[in-house]
Amino acid sequence: MPIRRHIEYIIKTIRAVPHDRALAIGGREDGTGWKMTESEAIAAIESGQYSFFILHNKAEVTVTVAGRDGQKYLKTELEEEIPELLLSLPECFY
Repeated sequence: MPIRRHIEYIIKTIRAVPHDRALAIGGREDGTGWKMTESEAIAAIESGQYSFFILHNKAEVTVTVAGRDGQKYLKTELEEEIPELLLSLPECFY
């Protein structure tokens, strides 16, 4: 069973295309910060090691792997294509 992690922040690139803007995600777990690249998160979801969620309107929303033009990216289950909810998380620069 995958470990469920709450994504609290995002590190973005300056790319214009929304599917390419997430560089890394992170949060806090048991008082310790964690961070992983988008590629690491995608691999963790696909391997079943982790599942991720964000809080939206006080409800858990699962983050999934999507693909466009042969490139995988993260988005929430509420979004059809563009990961706007994920990209709206607070930005962290470390």
